[in-house]
Amino acid sequence: METYGIKETRDLLQAFVGLANVIDVTTQDGFQFTDFFELIGPLSKMPAAITGAEKIPLELYDLDEEEEKILIQDIEQLEFESEYSELVAEQGLKAVKEFAKLIVVITMARNSKDIQEIYDFLKEFFK
Repeated sequence: METYGIKETRDLLQAFVGLANVIDVTTQDGFQFTDFFELIGPLSKMPAAITGAEKIPLELYDLDEEEEKILIQDIEQLEFESEYSELVAEQGLKAVKEFAKLIVVITMARNSKDIQEIYDFLKEFFK
């Protein structure tokens, strides 16, 4: 079986978690106009993070424990204490998986696949 690595998944996970973190921080005291400037950094990473996003479903398909550890380490580098990094990474990975599912559904819909075929593929691919 071919392995795909996790580069695209890492990029998107870091972008999603970084954005969620900034949203949390900036809304602690109520959202202010100046908080838009805090969002620029994470939002500027999104174009690079979604470039190659079509590879994410394949990367997730063969994700192993070692790769999951790397994803958790990436989250730790975003300044989450280690006791929370695994939980944050887990939730971020769930968001990335849902994004990957959306990519698959859109691609299959554009190719006029039968709806049942799409459901069956999602059940098999994203167990």
